[in-house]
Amino acid sequence: GYLSALHVEDIKPNQYDPRISKTISQNGTCKIVDDTGCDLTFWYGYEDEYPENDSDDENDDYYYEDDEDDDGTLVVWTSNIDKVCPPLEDKDVAEACSKKTTCMDCSRSPGCGWCSSPHLEMKSRCSSIKENEKMCPTERREEKFNSVPTIIKESKEQTSRWSKAQLHPQQVELAMNVGDIQYLDFTYLFISSGTSLTHDLPENVDLKIFSSCGGDNLLTEISRCSGIFNGVTVKFYARFHLKSCPEKSSDWEKSYKLTLSQGDVLDIDLKMFCSCSCDKFSTDGICRNDKKTFLDINPCAEKNSCSECLQDSACNWCSDSKFSYFDGSPLPRCNNDNFFTSDLCP
Repeated sequence: GYLSALHVEDIKPNQYDPRISKTISQNGTCKIVDDTGCDLTFWYGYEDEYPENDSDDENDDYYYEDDEDDDGTLVVWTSNIDKVCPPLEDKDVAEACSKKTTCMDCSRSPGCGWCSSPHLEMKSRCSSIKENEKMCPTERREEKFNSVPTIIKESKEQTSRWSKAQLHPQQVELAMNVGDIQYLDFTYLFISSGTSLTHDLPENVDLKIFSSCGGDNLLTEISRCSGIFNGVTVKFYARFHLKSCPEKSSDWEKSYKLTLSQGDVLDIDLKMFCSCSCDKFSTDGICRNDKKTFLDINPCAEKNSCSECLQDSACNWCSDSKFSYFDGSPLPRCNNDNFFTSDLCP
């Protein structure tokens, strides 16, 4: 079986701690290198007197009991202190970031941060995140997403006493920056012997799915599992990598589907960080090194009526009542055809 590692930093007082257990045996360590090049160390051992499985125990996911042997309960743990990442030359990162001339370009560059403060004179407002934290007031830093997948809906409603949800979860939300990699675990209860997995995610999102397909083999990338016995629940691991932002701003927040061939669907609400708060109409934040404002680069926004707007062939008018920025703030209804707000009109 496969299990998550217990982070020792999360262990609470009076909670089981494998590091001080006197009944754990066959201890060992293993090391892996993750997607970012960081070295991770894991410790493991077999516990003879691990507390019985309780649905309210927060540690339930961190051990796996094998009924076929007498070694005890396998426990795996790790520590953030022992996570060793390759050093980043902040000077090199800052130099690369400094070449970005707009907040939008800066926000799409991994490792870069933008300072929108109108009270600071700066040759380049895009720098490394570390440098930006030093020189920019907190309230003026254009903060990117910092989250993990959020489960919106765990299970669908049972239509009868005999029906049972096969797919868990049913709906998730991902908030991602360009360059981010996020992992999502999901399970599927097999009734027929096999299933194929497909998705409709765009090309700028790389999705890989790993599973052992219920066997004892190592995790491998799969698009199908077959030969599964009826009633067996299989765990899958989805790896999402946001490579770039879509050209159309209307695609920066959109829902997609991961579909299993039996008809079960995992809904994925994907939010991509592709623009900044200073890109909005009503802000005093500086979003460009040349200090051009929203109206400077989108002059159509000055037009107050549909008739006035459409007299200019470079402008378009949005009459939809739901026309707004992603956070719900209002947008001018007249916009330049090639400005990103035009694509936000439903």
